[in-house]
Amino acid sequence: MPPARRRNPARKRKADTAPTVPTRLLTGAEDGLEVRHFGAKGRGVVATRPFHKGEFILEYKGDLVTRSEANERIKLYSLHDNSYILEFKYKEKWMCIDATAETPHLGRLVNHARGDENLKLQLFAVDGQPRVGLVAKQDIQVGEELTYDYAEWRRDVLRDMPWLKAKGAQPSAAALPSWIPRVEDLPPPPPGYPPVIHYMRYVVRAYTSHFGIGSGTSEGSG
Repeated sequence: MPPARRRNPARKRKADTAPTVPTRLLTGAEDGLEVRHFGAKGRGVVATRPFHKGEFILEYKGDLVTRSEANERIKLYSLHDNSYILEFKYKEKWMCIDATAETPHLGRLVNHARGDENLKLQLFAVDGQPRVGLVAKQDIQVGEELTYDYAEWRRDVLRDMPWLKAKGAQPSAAALPSWIPRVEDLPPPPPGYPPVIHYMRYVVRAYTSHFGIGSGTSEGSG
């Protein structure tokens, strides 16, 4: 069995909220897309019709949960499998969409690319609730695989999943932004605390400090 494309915990993104909600999002349409297999990457999604730059393609659909609930789910998933959880900021609050459960929705199967990705994340507000869509960054041709940037920088994950790397990049310290903490520089996690969640807590702290978007996250908080 090929390794899963996503690892715990969630990918953290900050995206603007679009003022207009596409009909395709409201109806859940996913026509013009099909699933194909890509070797070690596993499944992926390709276009069966052309899409234009700026066009809404599909939704990253799953359970909308709080960060605290996502962390609890990640602990459970880490015992058995990998998670498909996406974390994003909405109205100054971190929220998560858990698409781990196998469903017919294709957004969870879109693969990663960095530097030549053809989709971007876009937030939409529907009845006061956030919805995450994938929008074309450029014109997309028939047969082209759909991809977006997972914002994955962990060296162990990049080593095990080389398709997560940027073109020509190596999973080394030199490839990491200077503000991202190194695992070897951090204190060990508390007993029984998942190491990957422990590490990502420090990444979030470093992110909020570096970009000035908040005061960081304390251990054990949601």
